[in-house]
Amino acid sequence: MKTSTTSKASQQGVIFLALVLVLFVAGSTVAISALNNRQSRELQERAEVRYQMGLAKAALLSYAASSAQLYDNERGPGFFPCPDTGNDGEPEGGCNSNTAVLGRLPEYQVLPDNRRFYINDTYANVDGQFWYVVAPRYVYDTATTTNRRSRLRTAATYAAPYWLNLDGKSEYVALIIAPGNELTTQSRRTGPTNYANYLDGLNGASGFNYYTSYDSNPELFNDEVIGITLDEYMLHVGTAVAREVKAVIDVFAAGSFGAYPGDSGAINSVSCSAFTGTTFSNLFDNQAAWLRDNSLNNNGNNNERWSCPSGMWWNRDASPNTGVGVLKLNGCDNLSFTLTFGGGITRTGTRC
Repeated sequence: MKTSTTSKASQQGVIFLALVLVLFVAGSTVAISALNNRQSRELQERAEVRYQMGLAKAALLSYAASSAQLYDNERGPGFFPCPDTGNDGEPEGGCNSNTAVLGRLPEYQVLPDNRRFYINDTYANVDGQFWYVVAPRYVYDTATTTNRRSRLRTAATYAAPYWLNLDGKSEYVALIIAPGNELTTQSRRTGPTNYANYLDGLNGASGFNYYTSYDSNPELFNDEVIGITLDEYMLHVGTAVAREVKAVIDVFAAGSFGAYPGDSGAINSVSCSAFTGTTFSNLFDNQAAWLRDNSLNNNGNNNERWSCPSGMWWNRDASPNTGVGVLKLNGCDNLSFTLTFGGGITRTGTRC
């Protein structure tokens, strides 16, 4: 009888332990499932943020390439909108182009004809609108300033710095920053226009240097940062410049039996004024100021030109009487645009 009681108690103990194990496994499964679901949501949210940042980047590049048309062709292509420093969704009307300008990414820009150029407003209603910084002289300013040609890489003679730095790498013309959740060191409700309540680590402190991590204290960093490099900028803006140039010289070629203006035939020439007959640069004397040669239109306070020779090189095809030429932007020797009369524009190279 004793043995039977002991056996029964032992069986009950085994059943109890089995039940505990089942409950533990079930609880662990639920906990692991919840953890996986949370991690999956976080990954999806981060992926969506990066996707929206990519859309914002594409919109800014489109804006810069189109800025000549957006502003009646007077200022030329290559300008980004001012940041939104008032947190009202719109860029400021003008900003100091001699310093890096930091603020919220504008949701849209109202154009002179009252149309809107939309940039990105995905997170605007949850106080998560992206932040945005532009390097000096790449940002649109209502004032016409000197030395705008420093947008080119050949600007060694102009006052530095020209570009932003990301993780120690230079030649960024603009950055987009997505702030993560509010940290314990931040108070966004009390300071919605203060970058320090959104950006982490050293981001924004110097105006020019930004980072994708904060090694000194990783727990106090959750920013996402993407940049627009000078190479990316030149690809888009260079195409816009080539399109404007082609429109002018196509008119010339139409009256010259399809021939583009050129020199004596040396395809590697970088001269813009030593042509036989009509010079390349003379063709732009009556065009928008940003296409005019400095020597042909001495407007001293408007050195924003992409003109030849300060901003571009023109080389006609070596064969005479052809409607083919190659356009290069100064400082971008590895990037060229082949223009064909009656045809299109072919780009060679992806980096300056």
